[in-house]
Amino acid sequence: MHENQDNKPKMTSRRAMLVGAAGLTAALIPAAAAADSPPVAAGPTRNRPARIADLSVNVRTFGATGDGVTDDTAAIVQALESLSDGTGLYFPAGTYLVAPTDPAEFILEIKTNRISIFGESRDTTTIAIADNAGNYWGILGSKVLNAEHWEVRDIAFDHNQQGNPLGALSEYTARLRFSVSSYPGPPSGGFSSAVTIDTVDVINCDSVVSMYFPQGFTPGKNISVVNSRWLAADSQAAGDYDQSLLNLAGENVIVNGCAFEGARWEQAPRTAMEVHATQLSVSGCVVTRFQVGMNLTGISRPSTDYAINATGNAISASRFGIAVWSQAFNGDTDHDQGGAIGVNVGQNSITMRMDKYPTAWAQPRGAAISLYAGSLNNRIGALSVCGNNLVYGNGTDVPALRTEVPSYMAAISIANTGNPSAPVDQLEISGNTVMNAPFAAVVVSSGVVRAAHISDNNLLDCCINSLSSPSTGRASVVFLDSTFLDAPVVRGGKISFHQATTTPTVVYYRDRSTSPKTLFFDSAVDVQSATSDSLTSYVSAYAGMSVVFGSALSGALKQLPTRGANGSRAVHADGRVFKVAAPGQWVSEGYGAQAPSTGAFTSGSMVWNTAPTTGTPVGWVCTQAGDPGTWKGFGTIA
Repeated sequence: MHENQDNKPKMTSRRAMLVGAAGLTAALIPAAAAADSPPVAAGPTRNRPARIADLSVNVRTFGATGDGVTDDTAAIVQALESLSDGTGLYFPAGTYLVAPTDPAEFILEIKTNRISIFGESRDTTTIAIADNAGNYWGILGSKVLNAEHWEVRDIAFDHNQQGNPLGALSEYTARLRFSVSSYPGPPSGGFSSAVTIDTVDVINCDSVVSMYFPQGFTPGKNISVVNSRWLAADSQAAGDYDQSLLNLAGENVIVNGCAFEGARWEQAPRTAMEVHATQLSVSGCVVTRFQVGMNLTGISRPSTDYAINATGNAISASRFGIAVWSQAFNGDTDHDQGGAIGVNVGQNSITMRMDKYPTAWAQPRGAAISLYAGSLNNRIGALSVCGNNLVYGNGTDVPALRTEVPSYMAAISIANTGNPSAPVDQLEISGNTVMNAPFAAVVVSSGVVRAAHISDNNLLDCCINSLSSPSTGRASVVFLDSTFLDAPVVRGGKISFHQATTTPTVVYYRDRSTSPKTLFFDSAVDVQSATSDSLTSYVSAYAGMSVVFGSALSGALKQLPTRGANGSRAVHADGRVFKVAAPGQWVSEGYGAQAPSTGAFTSGSMVWNTAPTTGTPVGWVCTQAGDPGTWKGFGTIA
């Protein structure tokens, strides 16, 4: 290591070390051996970012002071204009004040690619908006240059919204006030390739777009945002506007180890991140006091399958936790529509604070994890929602919920509100913990569903909202209403009630296919609340549906589905078959060597004789309901 002219430590480059090592190795290999080696085809080449090349200039060389008092805009602009392709700009420790000269342009414009903008550290180097600077398009970026090999690291951006308030909501929506972006504005949409945001702080920003690297009709490439923080984000103007602090689009996107902090629930920003990607991994992020934690989707491209992975995140939100969807961009008619294939939402901890959503705003929603296929004929396949911890805090009486669509309120919602023919394939919902969900814990209300497996979930005190209506099917703890192409399974785990519930049934099932499939149900149901009188059945099956019960029901069977109609059928593990004799009237049909002596039975229930001999009845029928009720033999064997 040696010192350069700017007193910035300079390391011997890795390339120089490798070149030296290569020369030494060549000297040790005999010439004949080298001549005998077959030629190797050259692979693709990539340009390294500037910090690897270590060709950087110091912003203070151009007169920037970093004293937190002087306007350093002109000096930094001059430094940026001096850069050539493959260089970097270094900001020593300090606070560099900047202000816009044109509200429709970036304050600091990047005019080259393969560039690195970096400071000493995000704790010591800050680019800050001056007081009363007025509106601006963005702090750092380009409206004319697509972002290729951009790197921004070890620096902070202070939007100083407290010292630079705007007067009306229209002023905020007219400018996106980026921290860093390559967005020329519509209709082109920009292009981003090999962009890295690493160890960056964004402080005191408005709840508009902070980092924006979009795609136009040319797909972006690799974008990484890691170890960065958005602190004290807030909506200064009264009102709610649909923006996200992090908005990315590319073929391969990584968001890892980032933190997003809203300043207050009352003006919580809309969305922490919105990401459109072919391959996407979001992990280890923390979101606090936002309306929506994560909005994740694919990009419409011909024959493209999307892999979306959201794991190990901690989110506190008032509207949606994680929303995954598959939909094309508006107006894109040039490409076939694909879908999201290989979706994994797992090991996330999500706290929903629906009580914090302002009642004046129009769309409360409430799903902790929501997945849907959008308005086009897209599909979601190999979908896994596993091992998540979903908790609802103080959400038992939210007036705005009175007008909301119940599908969007379920803790885990697999819904399709646009095109019912969009299929959901290989659906796995397992090992999740849901606590105090005001409405359903799980809703599968999509178009076509194949291979649905719901297992080992622990669902405690769901459907406890005082506004739940017994006439609303989605108020069931588990609500299944789709066209199932094979038999769905609900097994393992436990559904418990310790608080009073307003739901009439634990599980609601309807298969809309022309040949309804049987639901296999084998989860423990434990009702400890003495005031849950509305709970009249464990499973409510639509007319013509069949349900096979396992043996995990807690205690005696409660009255079976009150919503059944002629033709509904259920089978208990002990062999008894339950049929509907009349609407709301379930009777059982079983087998035995004699009439039952214990157990609750309804009038019309039957037991067939399994030890028939001459003079004995063919079976027995219950003529009066009770425990075990009154039984009479019918049919004498001659």
